[in-house]
Amino acid sequence: MLENIAFLLYFCREIEFYIMIYPSNFEQKIEFDQIRQLLKNKCLSSLGEESVDNLTFSSDFETIFKQIQQTNEFVSILREESSFPDQYFY
Repeated sequence: MLENIAFLLYFCREIEFYIMIYPSNFEQKIEFDQIRQLLKNKCLSSLGEESVDNLTFSSDFETIFKQIQQTNEFVSILREESSFPDQYFY
């Protein structure tokens, strides 16, 4: 999967293809505020809630790719490291 995303990043960069989220109220139209609220309900602190409030959609492929890599790394840690203190992560 990461190889496919890397290829897509390269291809899009080569043809200077940029995605614009349209319209500007896209998040409201798909009711992303409800997803934010569900996430905030799982937060253990105000810092977590602030992080959820700052979540936005991105059309920058490098940013998306980096976030996917970070997510995969964290999932890998949770699966492989039994001593990792994961009870504080939601």
